[in-house]
Amino acid sequence: MSRNSCRPRCLLGHGSKKNIDRLAKHMEDNGVMTLDYQGVSEQMLTEVAQKTAQPVLAMGTPVLVPFFELVQHGKRWIIRGGLNELDATELAEVVTVGLSPIDDAQDKFDLALASVTLSGGPQKEPGRSGLRDAFAKFTIDAKVAYVNPNK
Repeated sequence: MSRNSCRPRCLLGHGSKKNIDRLAKHMEDNGVMTLDYQGVSEQMLTEVAQKTAQPVLAMGTPVLVPFFELVQHGKRWIIRGGLNELDATELAEVVTVGLSPIDDAQDKFDLALASVTLSGGPQKEPGRSGLRDAFAKFTIDAKVAYVNPNK
């Protein structure tokens, strides 16, 4: 049986964006993630930002969401996530898996979420005279695992 994974294309509605922000707050409040640049000095952050020419996230690297699931509601496939199952809310709607529309993919493959990570939030960006504070909206990145049951 061949197992694969890919990034789905997802829709984030206004309610989903609020739920993602709420999830980020819950994760920070409950110690699942910290937004303190891992205690790294300003000088070290400057060196990293200049070397990579990329913003340095306060969370460090994207953080795995503690609980996530892919559920079908009618014709919609929803990514739900939270601190646990009781806390889970709708985070996004899956539209495609790879190049296939979700309707086709679900007919051909067994689908499951492999991972859901949270990124964004406070960050420091390289500027002309050092670092400047910035903020990127929190967002999620999901990977869908799929298996062709006929192989």
